[in-house]
Amino acid sequence: MIALLSWSFSAAAAEEAKSLVPRHGVNLSAWLADAQRQPLSDPDFDLIKSAGFDHVRLPVNPEYLGFSLNEAATGRVLFDFAQVDHALGLAMAHGLAVILDISPSEGFLGLIEQDARAEAGFINLWQRLAEHYKSFPTSMLAFEILNAPRYDEDTGHYQDLISEIISTIRPIAPKHLIIVDAPKNASIDGLVTLKPFKDPNIEYAFQFFEPELFTRQGLIYGTRNHSIRYFQNLPYPSASANPSISYAPNAPDKAEARDMVQQYAAANWDAGHVRARLQRAVDWAQANHVRIMCTAFGARRAFINPASRYHWIADTRKALDAGNVAWDVWDFTDQFGIVKMEGETVTDPSDGSVRFADPANGMREMDPAAATALFEQ
Repeated sequence: MIALLSWSFSAAAAEEAKSLVPRHGVNLSAWLADAQRQPLSDPDFDLIKSAGFDHVRLPVNPEYLGFSLNEAATGRVLFDFAQVDHALGLAMAHGLAVILDISPSEGFLGLIEQDARAEAGFINLWQRLAEHYKSFPTSMLAFEILNAPRYDEDTGHYQDLISEIISTIRPIAPKHLIIVDAPKNASIDGLVTLKPFKDPNIEYAFQFFEPELFTRQGLIYGTRNHSIRYFQNLPYPSASANPSISYAPNAPDKAEARDMVQQYAAANWDAGHVRARLQRAVDWAQANHVRIMCTAFGARRAFINPASRYHWIADTRKALDAGNVAWDVWDFTDQFGIVKMEGETVTDPSDGSVRFADPANGMREMDPAAATALFEQ
């Protein structure tokens, strides 16, 4: 067991029989995934707990920790657990449960979808993870099998893969909550194609960044619509968009940019539209008698007016709460962050993210507007 963990597992023995029931969490997106540019420390978990979150979602890119699909396909699973154990220890020491989310690269996702050998390696990874974490309290740890899987065309193949991984995990860790992401990039459209598994201790996950033109404007990567990178200061609700303003002044195709704004405005994205879109996920869960959660929702920090940004976050969070849908805001600190950077910081020119030049000389503080959007009724 991790030596640094001050919160005692034996003290939580009474909780062993309980599986984690996540409610309100935050993504720690750029610590053990996404270039590992945002390391966290003890004060960050004090802040997360005091803000009102009951858990954190920890995206982990296994490739950063020595894992190789080729090696794993032979049964040799290479994985440096030390950093993950350290992160779990920090969170649990502050009474925060953890969703352990395997969040690999695009190339990794493509391989396991298309290559049977790579798929076998991924199944072996989950056997190793289950073995390592089987003794962690079920009330404090959940396993999220795969972040935002693709399988745009063959969702049946995805069902088969997840079924096999569940069958691998359950003899080892029979009581831990398992979270299954929807195919089609964890979209609501993908969620409604899933056939729930017989295992009752599963939650089904989707992510929500709609409309993408608003939430991801100015983003150079991470979106399938490359025109979005040219947009800035596009407001929300969408009816407030002014057709006489150029929201993408550097777009190579000005006519396309104008059309995108007109379509956005005509769609009338507001609290009602957000609620109606999320209701589709709620209806699916109710029809299938299963639990769902939104493991990522958020809007960029840069290039979006803060008032519009937090208006959208508040509308989305309220709609999720109204539907009794657990959620994880994306994210704690980075491009979609909800904390302000205080101290010695530097901006990454490649993507506009802000990070500590020297973590020892910096602190993070919750943006008051974020706290209002996420927790006030």
